[in-house]
Amino acid sequence: PPPPNATLPTTAASPLAPASWSPACSVSGAAFECTTAANLQPAAAYELRARARSDAGWGDWSSPPAVLHTGPDASCGALADLEILSDREVFHARFKVCGQRCWADATCTLGCTEREAGLSPPCATCHAQVAACTKSNCMRACMFNSGGDGCIGCSVEHCRPALIRCAGIPEAMLP
Repeated sequence: PPPPNATLPTTAASPLAPASWSPACSVSGAAFECTTAANLQPAAAYELRARARSDAGWGDWSSPPAVLHTGPDASCGALADLEILSDREVFHARFKVCGQRCWADATCTLGCTEREAGLSPPCATCHAQVAACTKSNCMRACMFNSGGDGCIGCSVEHCRPALIRCAGIPEAMLP
């Protein structure tokens, strides 16, 4: 662990650090705090190296650099969308209301999902497409019980792959 009050060298005061770098992480006592890197490009690789400073001075840079990859430009990758989707039960209840109210029409379901569930327009679009896909492919299985195993299984089989591609986040993060 870094010594107390150490700062990871992403500051202009760090030897050899570009003046454009801003603080990323710091340690105060037992607390370790980091900020989020902004303006990263989707589907890009970034090399990350770190070093610490203590009362004894700067340590060596980490080697080799860690290579981090950003994901694709995710329609459902915004923090607000991820928080909404993480409460699966509440999201499903709101989305079901929208799908039924709109008879799974994509345009109507899109607007309803934005209002009722609070999703961003790009993420709501992905879910509205699921409603339309389910209507097109699973009418018989869903007509009398949209929450039944047959309807859900049909929707998962026919529509979930497109949702995963559209959402741009790992499947496990989708409700």
